[in-house]
Amino acid sequence: MKISHWFRKRKPQLLVQLVDSSVRYLYLEPGKPAVFGQIHLHEPDLDGRMFDVNAVRERLFPLLGSVAAQVTVMLSCSRVHLHYLPVAQGLSEEEAEYHVRRHITHDLGLSLEDVYFDWALVSEAPDSLQPPPILILVARQSEVAQYAALFNDTNCTMTNVCAEQLVWLDAFAGNIEFKHYAVLQVEAQSIALFWFDEKGYRRALNKPFSAEQANDSGFECLSGGTGAPLFQLETDFVLDEMEALIAQNLGSNQRHLNMVHVFGAGVNWVNLAPKLQTRLGIPVQTAGLPEHVGVDEACVFGGLWHLSVQVEGSS
Repeated sequence: MKISHWFRKRKPQLLVQLVDSSVRYLYLEPGKPAVFGQIHLHEPDLDGRMFDVNAVRERLFPLLGSVAAQVTVMLSCSRVHLHYLPVAQGLSEEEAEYHVRRHITHDLGLSLEDVYFDWALVSEAPDSLQPPPILILVARQSEVAQYAALFNDTNCTMTNVCAEQLVWLDAFAGNIEFKHYAVLQVEAQSIALFWFDEKGYRRALNKPFSAEQANDSGFECLSGGTGAPLFQLETDFVLDEMEALIAQNLGSNQRHLNMVHVFGAGVNWVNLAPKLQTRLGIPVQTAGLPEHVGVDEACVFGGLWHLSVQVEGSS
């Protein structure tokens, strides 16, 4: 499936994601250098949500200047869920929409008023998936409302919402055989795995770390650049967690992997990537980005960079 279904191309673009206690952003305007960075919240975020939207807005827009942009939000895999719905072939758009709405209300037991959803017919499916299913993106309305509130009374308009599962599992599809790669994200408070299952379905799992786990494993405190501390986890602890996560979720399909892409701000990937490659016995690469972007920046902002490429290619 082409992720471009989820977007309508408009410029300039502002891409935003909330990760742990930081708001990451990337601003793109034709003919101008990209502007990207992150805002570290002074206090931990409340269960992955911004609790003081006004404070974040007051810090974000002075960094960007007076911009008018279409906003694309990338939701964490812990905040948005993907569902595959088998349907008969040849459905009209109205019929497909009916099945989507019925799945949300009947099968998931959710009210349409309480959720944000979007859907697309899977156009690039393995031969075993006939007819192609409907891919449904579902998030609670409250997850999206915080971002809409962030851009109230500004010249920016939120137009697109995407799941990071789609971004990462489509980011490398053109470079490697279908479904034979996985993506690992390590942040200071969690680790996430993105992969294709035996049916070719996109899957994701987010495993949060407790404060006790981080303290017991040991961590390095770095300067956040804005007075907020940043933490990187101890290498051996992360290696054990990543190896276990892949083994538990991919099972025998692990033998088909021929690449693992890694990113995130929770670990020093320059040191960790070679060690993970040795453990897994397959190539491990940090998120690929433009040549002028360093490894550290690639690992922190890789999701937004890949999202921007997919937005630009959606026309």
